[in-house]
Amino acid sequence: MIGSKNILLKFKQRWQLLLYSEVLLYVVGFGVFVFLFSNNLMVSFSVSVITAIVALLIIKPWLPDLNKTTNFIDNKIANLEHSTSFLLKPANSLSNLGLIQQKRIETRLTKELKKINPPSNIKNSGIAALGLILIGFLCYQFNVSDYFKANNTPINNVNVINFKAADSADAKAKTPTIVNQSLLIDYPNYTRLKSAQTSTMDIN
Repeated sequence: MIGSKNILLKFKQRWQLLLYSEVLLYVVGFGVFVFLFSNNLMVSFSVSVITAIVALLIIKPWLPDLNKTTNFIDNKIANLEHSTSFLLKPANSLSNLGLIQQKRIETRLTKELKKINPPSNIKNSGIAALGLILIGFLCYQFNVSDYFKANNTPINNVNVINFKAADSADAKAKTPTIVNQSLLIDYPNYTRLKSAQTSTMDIN
């Protein structure tokens, strides 16, 4: 029956939607956290893409199908007596008694499905995303990223003056040497001695 199958399809779609929502929450949480921490949009985007890939591979929101859906419902609803898969059989392949049983199962299923939810960790994902955003906001408020930037700055790059030769000739010049030296001695006036000049540096 088309109506019976639609009930299962809607439940399966709701299940998949919850799983995709989990992935989205992780992506938003990590993306916002990295942006608030680094203030770098490109880094935040890269982390979001990586998070999306990893979350998709772990959560696998595409896996729930009609078979998994019927098995889950049968395990959750005892009075269906593991006959949910009976709803997937075409009506033209059932006898009159089979059609009556299928209708009875559909009626029960419509009532019982309101009491159960597809399996997911949407609450945990929401808490994790909110926690990451809160941590990122605190890091932004207290400028935590500046602390890491300061620690990563090499000390020898601060206030260092480098001298470079103006041309290649200066770079190849020899070390200067003293060719000659002289000393001018100017005596005080009261000595009445004339000024003298000497090349000897050893003066007592």
